Amino acid sequence: MRAIPLALLALTLGACNAAYRLPEGATQTAKVRFSSPDARLGNSLGVYSLSSEDSCMDAKKLRHLGGWQMGGISEKDLDIGMLKVPGVDYGKNQYVEVPVVAEQRANFALQGLSGGQTCHLTLSFLPKADRQYEVNFFTSGPKCYGGVYELVPASGTVRLERETSAKLNGKTCTTFWN
Repeated sequence: MRAIPLALLALTLGACNAAYRLPEGATQTAKVRFSSPDARLGNSLGVYSLSSEDSCMDAKKLRHLGGWQMGGISEKDLDIGMLKVPGVDYGKNQYVEVPVVAEQRANFALQGLSGGQTCHLTLSFLPKADRQYEVNFFTSGPKCYGGVYELVPASGTVRLERETSAKLNGKTCTTFWN
């Protein structure tokens, strides 16, 4: 009798997305900031890391921005000291910064909620070692918009340059447990 509730609990916990962690042994890394100025109480953004372009079922949760559900990376690890673009308001719970493995495609699924409608964007890019990137995400009802940029120091400031390796993945991930 006891085995059934424990098995159900294991199945339930196994179905939730594990939190993202930089893979052990990663020697070359880059930093990525996910930013959504739309993220606030009524709008949210869920950010997930994928192991490959078409692997929606192994999504690792980075963070939910805005809304009610936080989870993923802990509050103290949201800001890892990346360059900030002057004039951009990096408000609380509107961004998360993470280290990623460099020199291999990084795949991410973004799930936005705006005005009660959900939209999904699955993208990838090739981060280079010791560089910093920003993924901007905006929603408009059921439509998502995003861009990947490299943060480039320039004469005492920082500018955004479009990342040419960025692309939308062929498969859009649409179902997440949390």
